[in-house]
Amino acid sequence: MKATKLILAIAFIAFTTLAYAQTDRPDHETPPPSLTIKMSLKVALQNPELVKSMQEQLEPNFFKSILRPEYYTAKVLHRRIVFVIYGTLGEWKKFFSIRPDDPSGIAD
Repeated sequence: MKATKLILAIAFIAFTTLAYAQTDRPDHETPPPSLTIKMSLKVALQNPELVKSMQEQLEPNFFKSILRPEYYTAKVLHRRIVFVIYGTLGEWKKFFSIRPDDPSGIAD
C-alpha cells in the first residue's frame, strides 16, 4: 500500500510539473525586462545598432516644447532594454540634421 501511494505521489508531481511547463509564454509575448539605462547622446552615438533604433523610433519634433529645458530626453527600446538618452537641443538638432539656425526647430 505504501508503494502505491508513493508511485501515485510521484505521478502527481510529474503531471503538475509537466502542466506548469506548458503554460510558459513564447518569447515574443514575454514583457521586456525592467532594465533601464541612462546615457548621453554622445555615448549613444557610438553604438551603430542603437543609433538605428533611435532613427526608427524617434521623431525630430519630440523636443519641440514650450519649456525649453536644458536637456531633452528620449526613451528608446533596443534589445529589450529601455535606453533613456539625454542631450542638449543643439546635440539633438545635429542628430536629426536640423539646421541650428532654424528658428522653428523643425527642418522643412
